[in-house]
Amino acid sequence: MERTILPSWLSPVPREVGAPSAGKLTADQWRTFCTVHLVVSLIPLWATHSPGDYHRDILVNFLHLVNFTNLLHRRTLTPQRIEAIERENYAYLTGIRRLYPEFNLVPKHHMSLHLRTMLEGFGPVHAWRTFAFERLNQLFQGIPTNSLLGACGPTIFSLTLKSTRRAGKDDDKALL
Repeated sequence: MERTILPSWLSPVPREVGAPSAGKLTADQWRTFCTVHLVVSLIPLWATHSPGDYHRDILVNFLHLVNFTNLLHRRTLTPQRIEAIERENYAYLTGIRRLYPEFNLVPKHHMSLHLRTMLEGFGPVHAWRTFAFERLNQLFQGIPTNSLLGACGPTIFSLTLKSTRRAGKDDDKALL
């Protein structure tokens, strides 16, 4: 990982992913880790296995997910790209059901089957993905909430006021 040169638009990943010192990864860091670093690592390990081998099947299924993710994050969208997105997603979900029969698909998997409607209505994912919500979640995770049932509301309100003041959008009087 440390020898991989990433383009400037990809978020770098901590050197020791999974170690407590690395902290929690953001969604962009997870994307970089999975679509770059795991691909570079897993292909040499598992691509040489014969077709039908469990490890190779896992790799092929994972690559469907990588292709699905990469296609979704392109800056332009065409009807052909939407078709490719659907094909990769369906291949990935079918692979999960085949490779992990004990695993139950979750609502996010079902939701992914309806991406065509969202892509046709809203355009490329980069225009409507939730950077702001991820940032807000990161702020919320930093709030110590253990054994503070009922006290989170004022804490979150206070944090919001501080963030707004820092951004220079309003003063306290305008918010109250």
